[in-house]
Amino acid sequence: MPLTNESYEVNQLVSNIIADPSKSSQDLVKELFPDLSFSDQVEILSGFRDIVEKTLNTKLTSGLPNRIHNLRFCWRILRLADNALRLTKAGDFPRRITIEFLKELFRDVFPFSVEDTFIIERILEKLGVESNGAYAKHYSTFLKASSKPPLNMQICGQEGDLYINNLRRIIYWIIRRNRYKYVEESNEGRIIHFLALADDVLEELRKWCRESDLQLYGDLTEEIENQINSWLEYSCLDGDSLPSNPVDQAEIAKAFVKENTLNAKIRFQVVSEDPITSAKVIELESEISRYVEDIRRIESENAELKNQITGYSDKLKGGEIPSSHPSDSDLDRDFLEYLKIIDSKYSFDALRSIQLGEEKPISMKNFVSHFFFGLRKKGLVTYPSETEFALSYEQSGLYSCLDFEVPPGKVLNVSTQKQGWAIKRGGNLFPIRKAIVKLIK
Repeated sequence: MPLTNESYEVNQLVSNIIADPSKSSQDLVKELFPDLSFSDQVEILSGFRDIVEKTLNTKLTSGLPNRIHNLRFCWRILRLADNALRLTKAGDFPRRITIEFLKELFRDVFPFSVEDTFIIERILEKLGVESNGAYAKHYSTFLKASSKPPLNMQICGQEGDLYINNLRRIIYWIIRRNRYKYVEESNEGRIIHFLALADDVLEELRKWCRESDLQLYGDLTEEIENQINSWLEYSCLDGDSLPSNPVDQAEIAKAFVKENTLNAKIRFQVVSEDPITSAKVIELESEISRYVEDIRRIESENAELKNQITGYSDKLKGGEIPSSHPSDSDLDRDFLEYLKIIDSKYSFDALRSIQLGEEKPISMKNFVSHFFFGLRKKGLVTYPSETEFALSYEQSGLYSCLDFEVPPGKVLNVSTQKQGWAIKRGGNLFPIRKAIVKLIK
């Protein structure tokens, strides 16, 4: 089956990559076209590679486009689409915007032929203008505006109805238009100046929308954070799409800054040194001194407890149960890595200023989400996954058994009453809070 860059199959692959650039093109072809022959799948991938090379104006030295190529391709496409809409005069938009109009508008922009409308629909979705382009003209006006008058797009009705999707749309547009360098590469991977960006987005939002309309929404923190998170996760800079390798993180951060032209110095709010804040600092420093003494005492007690811990090892042998606990150096290293994950998005400077009474655009929901994201990266899991299962003597040390014990060499059927929390290392579970099980009679 001869395939060209304009074929349905290649266009379908491009559309799916634009939807989620973290996915492998090879895996997507197998998923989308399982019935095609291997040679046909190779042709589709070859066509996609050619499109990526033309878009990025480069030649891939070997293999297929990888994740960084996918990301650069998607960022470049969105930027080209932005430019096309920015250069389109308001009078050139038809009264009723159609996909065919936008397809023609983008025809000379992309360095490849777009024959199927679903690529255009995907791009429009990622621009935040709806898949049918309903808000393309509004977005064009937004991109062209040098000043920031209120947009001719309602975020609430005359009766006080809230048009939440329009509010989210404007927030997303502000984030993508932002040129502050809110992402940086580092030796540890990437740094996100999350709270500084959220501050700036809130400030910009107040320029684009009427204050009286915004007040109807109350606290806008969570809405702003959600849109920032969505953009960062799409760009593989946060969430489950973030690679675990710091080198890969840094590479993505560097490309993100370049492709999205983030060339302005990020603005940080200066923490005021008023007398009340200074008094709080003195009080906290005094508390810290007391905590240091407590830590020393606890370390001494901990040394004594280590010997007692080994006494339980006989019951904890076999199955998923470790024969020994993680070493102090392992735990210290993991704790340090976890703190780095938190600091990479919610800097400790900003968190400390919140502790001292400064107001910052941060919601408990999103901070807790990042808190758990960091813990999952370090192996935090819930267990067991089954509601009923066979519990062996060797595994019973992981569980709090309600009014029963598992005899040596025996297996009993139990039901989960409450899941436990543990750190998983390889095939071993280190319980933080044991799961509770009940004997099935």
